[in-house]
Amino acid sequence: MITIKKILILPVLTVISIMFFSIPTATAADPSLAGVDNFALFSDTYTDTNGGTHLNGDLGYNVAPAEFPIVSGVTITSSNPAYTTALTSVNNLYTFVNTPGQSGSCTTTIGVQTTLDNLVVGANPPGTIPPGIYCITGAVDILTSITLSGDGIYIFRIAGTLGTAQFSTVTLDGAQSDNVFWVPTGGTTIADDSRFAGIILTHAATTLLNTVVMDGRILSSGAVTTTGPSSTITPSLVTIAPPIVVDEVQSSDCVDCVPPTLGLTRDSVRRVDQGFSYNGKSSNAELFLTPIQLATTKVGDVNKAVFKIYEKGGPDEVRHFELIFGLAKGQILGDSKARIELDRSWDGINTIKVIDPENSLKDVKVETSKGACKAEAVITDDCLVVTIYHTFAAPLDFNIIATNVWDEHRNAWQNYFSPGIRVVSESAIVPTDEPILPVIPAGMKVVISDLTLTKSNVMVGETVRVSFKVKDDAGNTIPWVTPDVGICEVSAVKPRYVLVTPKSPLANDSDCPFFQSDFLSSSSTYSVNMVVPEGIKEGKYKLDVWADPDYIGQVGVIGDHKSVDITIVGGTVVPVVPTPVKIIKSPLKQIQSGTVVDDVECKEGLQFVIKASNGAPACVKPATKIILIERGWAKPQA
Repeated sequence: MITIKKILILPVLTVISIMFFSIPTATAADPSLAGVDNFALFSDTYTDTNGGTHLNGDLGYNVAPAEFPIVSGVTITSSNPAYTTALTSVNNLYTFVNTPGQSGSCTTTIGVQTTLDNLVVGANPPGTIPPGIYCITGAVDILTSITLSGDGIYIFRIAGTLGTAQFSTVTLDGAQSDNVFWVPTGGTTIADDSRFAGIILTHAATTLLNTVVMDGRILSSGAVTTTGPSSTITPSLVTIAPPIVVDEVQSSDCVDCVPPTLGLTRDSVRRVDQGFSYNGKSSNAELFLTPIQLATTKVGDVNKAVFKIYEKGGPDEVRHFELIFGLAKGQILGDSKARIELDRSWDGINTIKVIDPENSLKDVKVETSKGACKAEAVITDDCLVVTIYHTFAAPLDFNIIATNVWDEHRNAWQNYFSPGIRVVSESAIVPTDEPILPVIPAGMKVVISDLTLTKSNVMVGETVRVSFKVKDDAGNTIPWVTPDVGICEVSAVKPRYVLVTPKSPLANDSDCPFFQSDFLSSSSTYSVNMVVPEGIKEGKYKLDVWADPDYIGQVGVIGDHKSVDITIVGGTVVPVVPTPVKIIKSPLKQIQSGTVVDDVECKEGLQFVIKASNGAPACVKPATKIILIERGWAKPQA
């Protein structure tokens, strides 16, 4: 099949008139994301034309799409009061960033249509843009690449449209995506194969074309269209909030409410031994980041990667697995363009997709089987074993690899393996002794700085933003450090390593009633919106941050700890509770639990059929149902 790419053709201005009123600095006030900080995408009308766009956060909409994206968070519709609250927050944020008296006056004013690639600000090279407020009277285009350089607030007030060209990139160099606001009055189009960063905050239409990797959010009171299915939107750190209420009647089938794992569960119980193997070298998979020996392979060599996956509901309930190649330190899954995806249907059919726009992979073959999770196990088929044969057609820029796996309820977990897999040319000489870990100076110190809270007196249920930076003692960013945050008694020391799910923050520790682990940031700056959970008594506490490197026990890196005073005061902020999530069992499980065929329930947008070959029940899209019946592969219910 030949895929025809849509190419966005944008005009190139040969002359750009720019009037500088001042050199931009980080003078903009900090816009608050309270109320919308869990959303990857919020809209009025949402359309996902091909289905399968990855949203690594919450989704909100008024008018539902015909095809649905893959949502790692919660979906909130306009029937839920939380949608109205979020819409108000979006509109207030839009007003804030567009009002000079609130967010700051223009630091750079441009009176014509602008190609940001050519923009010169101060002594910076073209396309390197520092923090500031950019007021542009006309359309804004990004044709090749721009770099947002420096930690601070970026606001682009655009009196016109915003568009990018195919293969264009927006790179963050010290900037954070949640501090970058694109605010066009006209429509926005992000072209095929673009890499975009920041928050698109708009009342106008927004369109993401195919294979877009977006580090940020779309917050719109208008229409949003994603064409997927290879696009991803990943916001920055999201709010740590109390658990979402689940319908108790429908949750009795919740055998897989925890995600699958290649090694450890969230409570640090090892379910899988040697869950990762590459070309015969195996290792245990740790909770999040696994140090492995750097492996080198040549272009043209056949490679074999083997993964063992434990799922509480059984191997057959693993629905999706991804192997991602070529990540740099601090990058997230969507930053890589070389990935192999396995999708598994309820009746055991495997579908393989290779996302490889730069043609780095060839001869991909994926096999699945069942095997023992533990080396000396009585049960020998409790793990799904995924074997991926592949050959590299070209070297990769970076080495870290990652995996992403989820079950039938889209409970997902990611693992990173570093230093990873290095791909060299056919003529390269492969070293015989590979370093086990990146070269880190002995005795290197981790330094936490700029620890601040938006307020020091808070009520239960209230949101407070915690901000801090993590660097080494030479001032370098060290993204392999994953800090922990806790609200602890004044006399407390660091509690035992309690792992809590992001939406269930209460830890079982008397000294630290709140403890959350393993934050990740692609820069040196962390900014976390934290909801103070119920169960904390009034009184004075410390807001503690620990930054302990994952490699601390092996290379002698010295971690750091900082704290700031926080007081829990009387009163409770009543949060808007989303409508209970109704969990619908698979058709087969409904029948196995005693439901008669005529009463089997399907998820919204799906219809019930029975497979002709073996009588198995299934829920499929209406168009699929028609095709299955026409071809005699399924029979409908009367």
